[in-house]
Amino acid sequence: MQEISLLNSVIGPVMRGPSSSHCAAPYMMAKLVRELSCANGETLGRAVIRFDPRGSFAPCYKAQSSDENFAAGLAGAKLTDPDYREILGRVEQGEGFHFAIEVTELENNNHPNRVDLELSVTTPEGEQRSDLYTGASVGGGMYYIDGRNGERLFMTGKTATVFVWGAEALAQADALANELAAGESSLLGVSVEPDHERVEIALQALPNADVLTAIRNRDGIADVRFADASQYPVCATDDLFSESAAVIAVADDQEGGSIADAALVLEAKRLGLSREATRALFRERCELMLRVVAEGFDAKPEDNVMRFLTLRARTVRDANLPAGLGGPVLQDAMAGALSAMERDSNRGLVCAAPTAGSAGVVPGTLYGLIRHGIELDGATDALQTMALIGAVFAARGTFAAFLLRVDPLPPNAAAVRWKPAHRRRWPPPG
Repeated sequence: MQEISLLNSVIGPVMRGPSSSHCAAPYMMAKLVRELSCANGETLGRAVIRFDPRGSFAPCYKAQSSDENFAAGLAGAKLTDPDYREILGRVEQGEGFHFAIEVTELENNNHPNRVDLELSVTTPEGEQRSDLYTGASVGGGMYYIDGRNGERLFMTGKTATVFVWGAEALAQADALANELAAGESSLLGVSVEPDHERVEIALQALPNADVLTAIRNRDGIADVRFADASQYPVCATDDLFSESAAVIAVADDQEGGSIADAALVLEAKRLGLSREATRALFRERCELMLRVVAEGFDAKPEDNVMRFLTLRARTVRDANLPAGLGGPVLQDAMAGALSAMERDSNRGLVCAAPTAGSAGVVPGTLYGLIRHGIELDGATDALQTMALIGAVFAARGTFAAFLLRVDPLPPNAAAVRWKPAHRRRWPPPG
């Protein structure tokens, strides 16, 4: 089973802040648990986020704006909201809901990015309830929620999810799943937990509210809770990217033999969407990246929150560099990459590709192309091509950096043998 997606895994996630682990995942985790706790008209009154003092969040959650992202997710804000960065200050003063962060020992601390989220809500009937969620951020904006009020579960935000509790849910699990998936949404999985009288149904998209309300009102149904996906749901788990020859074969099957077209075909299959809809998503992502670069160039010195660096992207773009340093396209690409990274460091909206630390290279390259005559459609083709190449790397290795060891060479050696320090075979077989 392979879940690598070009939009989710390679040129995502869309986020605010300098770290996908400490910014993107906190926003998505908080938004998900808010949706679950407030699914049936509840009002959020208080939220407490807890980090273990030995974990990675505790020493840097303010510096890396984890607190801002948790607060915004709990407020149900959109990443594009103009007042996104003001939400934390408001909720810390109790506006909307009370928000607090506590650094205290967690009962389960088996991951450095562990977090507990306790939400206090008021039901439409005026009753008070507290929900305790446990989870972790696991890198690249990915995360999991593995507990709610003592019940084991495993939510990653990769699908829309509906939970149904009650004896009737257990007896009619398959029928419920088919009912919820009726229409244009694909059914992606059904899980039954008899110990908790719970059925979990994974979907491409949530059904409308009337369907969920009708199920909740049935005899034998104790509760219904649901949350939308944090990313584009994966509908096909075929191995699409492990073999470069297979990827090239897909390109050869398309008119013109374009790698960009192969990317479109494969991502449309992965997400269960039409090629037209998938192309629109790539175009939106390309426009976002270019907008990020433009916002970075327009940034004012007084808006800079970087502690040791000043804004330099515009200076690099407008400098008269010696010809030996690469020429105008490369200069603009470098300046564009720096602009995106300055925007990232200043908590602006960026597209990680695939981590915040690499959020500048792809937008900068696209900016360089656009500045020198490539139209938006051509830049979108370039983005699709970049994403597909990245997916092949991801399928056969890792996005993370690794150390290299150079073996001592015998006197007659003709080449250097490179080996990963952890002794994995490189390149992988095939």
